[in-house]
Amino acid sequence: MISLEQFLRSLREAELMEVAAWEDLQAIVDREAPPDRVAQWLVRWEVLTRWQAQQLLLGGTKFQIGDYRLLDAIHLGQDSTIYLAQQPGIERRVAIKQQSLSAAEDLSQQQDFWQELKAIASVEHPHIVAPIDAGFDGESGATSESEEDADPDANQSTGQPYFVMEWVGGGRLGQWISQQAPLPIPWACEIGCQIADALACLHAAGWVHRRLVPEHLKIKMEEDGTPSAKLLGFGHACRLGETPPVDLHRPISKLPSGIRSLFSPEDHLGQPDTTGQGDLYSLGGLLLWMLTGQSPAEVLTSRSALRSGSEEERSLPIAEQLARTIRTWRPDLPHDLERILAKSLASRREERWSSALHLKEQLAPFALSASEENLPNEADLPEFDTIATEEVTSFPKRSVPPPMGFSFPEPKSPKKHAP
Repeated sequence: MISLEQFLRSLREAELMEVAAWEDLQAIVDREAPPDRVAQWLVRWEVLTRWQAQQLLLGGTKFQIGDYRLLDAIHLGQDSTIYLAQQPGIERRVAIKQQSLSAAEDLSQQQDFWQELKAIASVEHPHIVAPIDAGFDGESGATSESEEDADPDANQSTGQPYFVMEWVGGGRLGQWISQQAPLPIPWACEIGCQIADALACLHAAGWVHRRLVPEHLKIKMEEDGTPSAKLLGFGHACRLGETPPVDLHRPISKLPSGIRSLFSPEDHLGQPDTTGQGDLYSLGGLLLWMLTGQSPAEVLTSRSALRSGSEEERSLPIAEQLARTIRTWRPDLPHDLERILAKSLASRREERWSSALHLKEQLAPFALSASEENLPNEADLPEFDTIATEEVTSFPKRSVPPPMGFSFPEPKSPKKHAP
């Protein structure tokens, strides 16, 4: 572990405190105190976040990308890192995705990185994450420019590319499914309508998402108790009609079986979706997962068992077989909704819904927004407080330590109660 002097020096170099506040801290700190104890109290005083304190204890001093102050690292990927940051001036929380230095040195990987930003910037939709800024960060000449004016392909700056997005609170859809599924029918269909509308907008702008999985959807509850979904994760997006590059780092075959089953049969045959039909198949799979608590892989396995049943069952159309299978997992589903799901998950592309808007129209009568009669009882709604969220518990609210003369107290041991 670093010494207290090294910790204080790193704290000053990181510019996380005003100079006067840092000098006050030096005046009151106990020179015999271990640095982790000092860091603990700075977190408690909300001068630092936990992540900032951890990085300082490791000797880190870089807490800035462009003009944005880093608060936390929320996702460490193979080629990039996503940070929670604070926008200067208005103190707004944002998300920053920064490409790793090794990936940025590869021109094709850097072009793929900017492709994600172009896909996000191509649409403005309440259920798609919004871009804010983009630039390069590095000692050789950091630049930053607004997303609207940025032309990353023409930018000759060196360093690590990054782009800034709105920070989306709430929990991942996968967390809701694992903790609350099967979800109320109006609630799940409301999310389905929102995402279908977002996909319709994305497809109209000429893009395909290609990775519609639970980790790329965040859900938060509005004040009126309705869910609001936000589509993220555009790292695999491609233009309509264009063959996407092969994903060598995380191909479909390497994904968990439940997630793999969200991809269309064409994807599994090595025919990547360039039409948007694969997105609709994935949305159908997500709806099935929300409504039954079972992944498409588990439900389709059940359909295979149905095929081995009576002659009458084997002679049914495949769509009807799938609808009956869904019924075994969720008996209270309306038959029309069963057929909507079955059509969404048809093996043949031409048998699925023709567009995202068409699918939305079919789901709308079952959604929360259809009528007040569809609103579930309060007891039927998922308990939002029980859903894990990605919020950071400590944010800097002040840049000065306690008044002069305040000493670092020793933490008190919990009181022992008599049995």
